[in-house]
Amino acid sequence: MDTRQAAPLVRLIKMVGLWFSCLLLFALAVSGRAEAKTQVITKKTAPITVSPYQVALQNPDVPPPVAPNLEGYITNMSVDVVDVKTGKPVPIRRIMLHHIVFLNFGAPGARRVDAFYGDGEERAKMILPKGYGYPIHPNEQWGWVWMLMNHQSVLDQVRIRYKMTVVTGEKLKPVIPLNFDTSHGR
Repeated sequence: MDTRQAAPLVRLIKMVGLWFSCLLLFALAVSGRAEAKTQVITKKTAPITVSPYQVALQNPDVPPPVAPNLEGYITNMSVDVVDVKTGKPVPIRRIMLHHIVFLNFGAPGARRVDAFYGDGEERAKMILPKGYGYPIHPNEQWGWVWMLMNHQSVLDQVRIRYKMTVVTGEKLKPVIPLNFDTSHGR
C-alpha cells in the first residue's frame, strides 16, 4: 500500500481517536462534578418553659443551635415558636419571640463571629436572591441570643424551630453579613 492509499485510512484513525478522546474527557468531566443538591433542614430546641407574664432568655438548659455540618450555602432561613405537643406555630398573643440572632463562630479555633440571621416579632425570613448563599462549612460552631415573652397568666412550654434551605455541590455567590452594633459589644 503506497502512502497515497494509506492517507485516508490514517485520517480515519486520527478522527476516531479524536472523537474517542473527546468522549472520554466529557465522561470524566461529568463524573467528577459534584451533583448539586438542595435540602430543607429543620431543627428545634428542647421544651422551653416560660412563667406567666415573664421573659425567658437563652440559657444552659437550651443548647445552642446545631450547624448543618455541610459544605454549601444557606439560601433561605426562618424561625418559629411552636407548641410542644402539636409542633404548630403559636400565636404572638400567647408567646412572642421578641428577638433571636444566629451566630456562626466557625470551626473550632477560628477567630470569627458572624451574626448571619436574625428575627423577631416581625417574622423576618432570610430569602436570598437566586445564585446567592451564606457559606457554611463542616465542623462550624453556632450560637444564638434569644428572648421569649409569655403574654398569658399561665405557665407555658414551647420550642424554637428553625428551618434552612441548604444548597451543596454548586458554587454560589457568597453573601457576607453586615452587622450594626449600637451597644459597642456590651
